[in-house]
Amino acid sequence: MLQHIWKSTVAKTRPDIKKVSDFTSKQLGQAKHIINKIQPLTAAEIVPFILEEWCEYGRYVKECTGSSVYPTDPSIGYLLKHCSEAVNFYLREENRRHEEAAYKATLAEEKLSLTQKKAAYAEEQEKRYQEFKAMNIEVTLDNYDDLYKQKYISYEEWKQWEAIQYDNIFQEHETKLNLINQSKQVAGQMT
Repeated sequence: MLQHIWKSTVAKTRPDIKKVSDFTSKQLGQAKHIINKIQPLTAAEIVPFILEEWCEYGRYVKECTGSSVYPTDPSIGYLLKHCSEAVNFYLREENRRHEEAAYKATLAEEKLSLTQKKAAYAEEQEKRYQEFKAMNIEVTLDNYDDLYKQKYISYEEWKQWEAIQYDNIFQEHETKLNLINQSKQVAGQMT
């Protein structure tokens, strides 16, 4: 089983390796030891991940063991020798991926909530604007403060309106900065 996982993953992730040979009898024995050492994880979980991240895994082993080198091509003997590091590397990366996914989900929820709040506020502002328009009062960025002072709008409405104006200005600025950074990256790639 491990031999099949090994061969298919190496063939998929390492096009520079033209032929992936079958395991020797020694490598088959090493494969059995790996399967036993990585329990409760399975070879189907950990081996493809390690092979796909071979260079990162090698650097991780160097950090953990203080060794100076690691094989650039996947080696079953190296994996067996550093099985505990493979498990720790896998678990660390899985934990990081879960944390990243949870963070992205939280951001998406917050963005949705903010979008809903902005939409509700924009609807309220449009309603208030129509009321001002019915009273023949023009509402602009310059006279909103005056309308507040004249008690046409509440303090909370004024603060919300002010916050949205600053937020819009900030978003415009952030968009411009992102475009500038993207332009710099593209220019850097062209040189």
